[in-house]
Amino acid sequence: MQWIEVFNANQGLLYGFALALGLIVGSFLNVLILRLPRIMEASWRCECAELAGSPTAETQPVLSLTRPPSHCPSCGHRIRALENVAILSYLFMRGRCSTCRTRISPRYPLIEGLTAVLTLMVVLRWQTLVAMPLTWGLIALALIDFDTQLLPDSISIPLLWVGLLCSLF
Repeated sequence: MQWIEVFNANQGLLYGFALALGLIVGSFLNVLILRLPRIMEASWRCECAELAGSPTAETQPVLSLTRPPSHCPSCGHRIRALENVAILSYLFMRGRCSTCRTRISPRYPLIEGLTAVLTLMVVLRWQTLVAMPLTWGLIALALIDFDTQLLPDSISIPLLWVGLLCSLF
């Protein structure tokens, strides 16, 4: 457990790590917030077609959290690794796609920044590994609910159980 000793000896390193981790998780949350409701709706369509006895012909490509890779919604340009660096790439490219120059929503860096700040606040207040996933899950749930008025069971039920178990201690 050498890394815990390093973080205890240097609080600045711990806070920097918390901010970097929050930015990385915030980038993933952007993908989750955008794709999970679409994945759920595609699954519901397939289930409804199956119940109705009609063929379940997929008219859209299969969507998952990892496939297809992130791309510009306007021109389809695949976002490269350097273009996907949290907040910095947004500022460097001045909030535009590197290929077609279409404006990118400021929502993406705001979610990344919010996640980084809340992760740092959790580390400052509780310094626990349980509070961070709860915080990240609540960010995802709040934004999915704001966009679609859906609360995915795949996020809310695990958070419910983790929250209940934590309240025991």
